Amino acid sequence: MRYTLIIFFLLFVETISAQQMQFKIIHVEFSGLKRCKPDYISKCMLSEKLMYVDSNIIESDIQNIRNTDLFTSVSYTLDETPEGIILSIQVKEKLSIMPSVQGALTGDNKWFQIGFIDFHFLGKGITFAAFYKYFDKSSFLSYVNIPYINDSQWGLFTEFKLDRKEEPVYINDNPVFYNADYITVSLLLTKEIIFNRRIKSGFRYNERNYTLMQDDSSSTLTNEKHIERNIVIEYEDRAKLNFNKQYLTGFSILAIFQTAIIPYNDNWYTSFQFEGKYFVKLGKKGNLGLRNRIGLFENTKDVFVPLIHDSFVNIRGIGNTYDRGTAEFTLNTEYRHTAFDWREISLQLVGFADISALNQGKSVIKNLFNYSNTEIYVGPGFRLHFHKVSTLILRVDYGFSVIDSRSGFVAGLKQYF
Repeated sequence: MRYTLIIFFLLFVETISAQQMQFKIIHVEFSGLKRCKPDYISKCMLSEKLMYVDSNIIESDIQNIRNTDLFTSVSYTLDETPEGIILSIQVKEKLSIMPSVQGALTGDNKWFQIGFIDFHFLGKGITFAAFYKYFDKSSFLSYVNIPYINDSQWGLFTEFKLDRKEEPVYINDNPVFYNADYITVSLLLTKEIIFNRRIKSGFRYNERNYTLMQDDSSSTLTNEKHIERNIVIEYEDRAKLNFNKQYLTGFSILAIFQTAIIPYNDNWYTSFQFEGKYFVKLGKKGNLGLRNRIGLFENTKDVFVPLIHDSFVNIRGIGNTYDRGTAEFTLNTEYRHTAFDWREISLQLVGFADISALNQGKSVIKNLFNYSNTEIYVGPGFRLHFHKVSTLILRVDYGFSVIDSRSGFVAGLKQYF
């Protein structure tokens, strides 16, 4: 009798275990992959072998894969077998190598940038980019972002930039023009907390050379050279930013803190910058986007403080380095309405408003929101999305000031924000 009970108990346990295995994932497989490596997609997912099937987790995994913006379509099936469940994920890859073209036409300010960017180098989510920019002078930029080193949660970001242009400094509202040469070298170590949420920290070398374009014996300004050796800490959170073709929902956060390892000319060049983005879908075809930029820089007597008003940075149509300051508050608002949506191409009509305030150098922070320090630009534009290529969006905006008569075009091959 005792042995019969033991045998019955073991059979009961085995039956329960077999039933439980029917709801466990025994294998995760991918189809449709060409360039992308399965190990990289697995980094986006919580579902794995021997986990119980959870539809909420699987749907979250599918959205994470979409959020890489490397695929035109992502779907899944669950196949039952006597041993358990096979999770099959079907994807269709986008082209992830693309040209990069940007430019602006605002009064006498004309510039363009060309280059290429690979968002999925070696099929492992590595970003590799190189650009040439002409703005009165030739400039170069190249960077590599490796999200995972040896399949770990650690990564590496490295950057080299030689930026050369003619740049104004405003003295009593009168511009004095300099040849400005910037050299930047960055080396940052990254750590992934969860997918699309990272901390970066490391070293950044900045060298800035300013040479007066014309000798002026009456000017108190001189040629200057600034060298900064900075410790950098960045926090980036895109885990709640969701992609669905041309529509975005959710939010993202980027925060950057920098300070010098040793002071240069008695300045530590300490700065803090914050950028928050929020998107909501309105109806079937509308998409509202908001971006808030906050910048704080050490309040020095330096006339070359780095926070600026610029078409490329925060105010569409204002031109090149229109003003400088030690504190910034910017709010960019953009409504995108889908005019037509084909399988491979969609067109969005855009209306935008850019509002930005800069605190003038050497003034107190309470002056940031003075009317004289604020710029307001509004205007129309359009976005032409090419869904077969990762992040390839033809952007054209025309901004004009609501305060005076200034205006200009800004164009590029990606979203403004």
